[in-house]
Amino acid sequence: MPRALHKFFATVTALLVGVLVLTGCARLPMSGEVRVGPVIDGGLNNEQLYYSPSAPSEGASQDEIISGFLNAGTGPQNDYAVAREYLSESFRAKWKPTDEVLVETGKPVITFDANKRAQVTIKVQSQLDERGVYSVAKPGTERTLDITFVREHGEWRIGSAPNLTVLIRPIFEAIFHSYTLYFFDKQNKYLVPDLRWFPARASTSTRMVTELFRGPSEWLAGASGSSIPAGIKLSIGSVSVANGVASVDLNSKFLSLTPTQKMQFKAQLNATLRQLSSVNTVQVLVERSPQSIGDLNARVSAPAAQSPVVLTEDAFTHTAGAISPNFSHITGLAKSYEATDFAVSTDETHAALLGKDGVHLVLLSSIGSSPILVDARNNTVRPVFDRQGYLWSAGKPAGSQIRVIGMEGAAFAVPAGWLALANREEIAISPEGSRIAARVNTPSGNQVWVSSIIRDKTGRPIGFGKPLQLAASVRSPISISWAGEVDVAVLDLNDGIQTVPYIATIGADSISTVGIENGTRVVGSNAGDIYVLNQFGDLARYRSSNWERVISGVIASHFVGH
Repeated sequence: MPRALHKFFATVTALLVGVLVLTGCARLPMSGEVRVGPVIDGGLNNEQLYYSPSAPSEGASQDEIISGFLNAGTGPQNDYAVAREYLSESFRAKWKPTDEVLVETGKPVITFDANKRAQVTIKVQSQLDERGVYSVAKPGTERTLDITFVREHGEWRIGSAPNLTVLIRPIFEAIFHSYTLYFFDKQNKYLVPDLRWFPARASTSTRMVTELFRGPSEWLAGASGSSIPAGIKLSIGSVSVANGVASVDLNSKFLSLTPTQKMQFKAQLNATLRQLSSVNTVQVLVERSPQSIGDLNARVSAPAAQSPVVLTEDAFTHTAGAISPNFSHITGLAKSYEATDFAVSTDETHAALLGKDGVHLVLLSSIGSSPILVDARNNTVRPVFDRQGYLWSAGKPAGSQIRVIGMEGAAFAVPAGWLALANREEIAISPEGSRIAARVNTPSGNQVWVSSIIRDKTGRPIGFGKPLQLAASVRSPISISWAGEVDVAVLDLNDGIQTVPYIATIGADSISTVGIENGTRVVGSNAGDIYVLNQFGDLARYRSSNWERVISGVIASHFVGH
């Protein structure tokens, strides 16, 4: 599935780099092509691989000092001790290598001015900030690094340089691993995932907890926050892991929290730290005194459905099983409204039909209930339900209204914010309801954007946060669907016939799957399952690197809650 695909490719990359290392010397190439590499030290386990870059050689030129310094960014052990050997004694302690990581593509260009100051121009593929937030750079992005030199003890050393390191893609993926931090939404009901990248080492657990204290990424701040009040800190400066137990020792201010706040914090810790293979349980202590804290049943999303729901000319049903009693009267309504699409709420109590007259809300649990026309516009995108029980119906033209409907049928408008700037082709709400993905038509072509959903204390949506562009490598996206906590499935039109589904991960790169002909709609599930509906009504499932036809004669298909 999507997250597994990322881990698979990262593992393969690390293995390939390791093979290259065995055949070469300790010299990192200065281009995007990996030919030889430095020696790898074994870490805590097979997934924790580190490079051992070379220290500066006696009599090294300025050019060699620059190259060696950049190469030494591959060695994060001991706070980049080897890289600091290339720096002057006065600058060594000031340099902050973790403020930023640049992932380069191509060969750096090094130039010197008359005063022997150097400029290094890097073609940037992506970057990582000091909080571990990853972003893909726009094509053609370049950064110029200014470097000065001093003479110390007869040797050239770097007197000033930017607070960053530079890595090529394979080495970045071998050194850094992705981890998900979990924060509560503003209603303290659901956990919101926030993907970060950290060097995989013994201190990773400490880094994860430290970032939990600091709160969510900037783009998520409007929709989520930490349940950890200011002033609460680690009492001993680190999180220890032994015998499967991660011990989080806090200062005494933790004792002032309410029982609910303590459980919320523990829920964040459990969801975050148990990603580590070395952690089975989490123990909270206050100045070495174990705390008894109850468990909070906090979830990121609804339980994953086993199969999608399909609308055909003859039925409205799950693909794998009998027709739900709640769906028994939908088929007739769909025919009468000439429905072309639909949505089903997470609890399967409500459905929405998009037909010739607009969007109708249907109470599934009552056969005799009358559908409610909640949006009479004829230019709306497919309606979607969120986890909080609201139905979303958005007009396609730029500037048109985004309408949200409660289960009782009352509608209200949400300020469109950045969504007002482009024609909307499709929207999708994340499993926990805190984020929105949209396929928009801009002057630069079709693009996929994602942002937070800002809600009031009752859970009612009131706006949107700062957007991020997803799947920048996708040329012509024609359909989107959430396919996991941080993954959005994107169907790309390749050549007019061949369509290629991509997994666009928020905070990582996009990964393509096997192409499929004549695809029109991608359908994802909370568990990461991916289906594609083609123009002939065939619904196919992606399994074991192949597409398997599930059912034919399909008008539309979606998972509940999507």
